[in-house]
Amino acid sequence: MEQPPATLNPAPAIRVVPARAPPYRAAADLGGLVWDPRAVLTLRSTWRVPGTLIGTVRRDRGKAGKGAAAAAGEMGDGMLPDGGLPLYLGPAEVVYLLSQGAITLAWHDGTTEISSPASLLAALALPQNSRNFFAPSFRAEVAVLSSLHGEPLREMYTAHPGGYGCTMLAYQDDPMTCHAAATVHAVAEPSVDLREWVAAARVGSATQKRVVYGAPAGGDGEVGDLWTGW
Repeated sequence: MEQPPATLNPAPAIRVVPARAPPYRAAADLGGLVWDPRAVLTLRSTWRVPGTLIGTVRRDRGKAGKGAAAAAGEMGDGMLPDGGLPLYLGPAEVVYLLSQGAITLAWHDGTTEISSPASLLAALALPQNSRNFFAPSFRAEVAVLSSLHGEPLREMYTAHPGGYGCTMLAYQDDPMTCHAAATVHAVAEPSVDLREWVAAARVGSATQKRVVYGAPAGGDGEVGDLWTGW
């Protein structure tokens, strides 16, 4: 995968904790958590990967607000869901950022630091380029993510898809300042079921977003190829 300019490489790499305990049967199990607020800012500003804040934020609602929250079945004691640490990184984001040297994965044994996809496979005692662990659909997602952050689209931000039914959302600027420009669908092969294409086009038309499909250009899944789907 394409390496970013040396000036973009944060030092030291950001420490990420696995979001779940082993065993890891596939790369799709490897979501990560970031607890350092400075690291969250670095991921957002330098790597354009904002992730999702899944923690809770304490806010003083007052007695009336707490009573209304209790009646609605919400969290008590002024705790509101979302918007706080930790930051959740999806599995493809973890593998992509590992490939760029942006993060290290603090392994579950408490002593091992995973710094690349190769060292991840070594820690799992799997052969390099293991296709059992990195499924074709997952390889496609990482390849498309890499392409969106590579030339000539280096200024693009990517974020989790929410309810749009796509693989990821692409933004032309920080997601806090603008709406997504495109819904992105990563596919293992450069072919799409017509019914899925029409459904994605309808979502794109309704939300005023471009629909983009992407597939690995080569068999190794290292280089992504994007084309406009609508």
